[in-house]
Amino acid sequence: PSPWRVLAGRFMPGMKRIPVPGLMNVVMKSTMIAGMERAGRTRETVDLYLSPQVQRIGLLRWDAFDQLVEIGYRHAIDALSSESVERLTGSTPGHRPS
Repeated sequence: PSPWRVLAGRFMPGMKRIPVPGLMNVVMKSTMIAGMERAGRTRETVDLYLSPQVQRIGLLRWDAFDQLVEIGYRHAIDALSSESVERLTGSTPGHRPS
């Protein structure tokens, strides 16, 4: 919608109010998009990229910190299993190829 329709919806009685995102919403989404783009570039340059599934926990859920740490720890343990290390290095942990 045009800016005039948005303003009219806010100040003129009887006009339908048109929802628009707030400044914080725009800033947060812009930051998230930039982070996703940077993560994509990073994935191309590393041998192992860990990305635990934490999408169900809100970005501002500070009370879920311990839960997030546990999810990350478990994900790292699974990703760094013997099979994963062998696939990456061509050897098993503790064994150096000759």
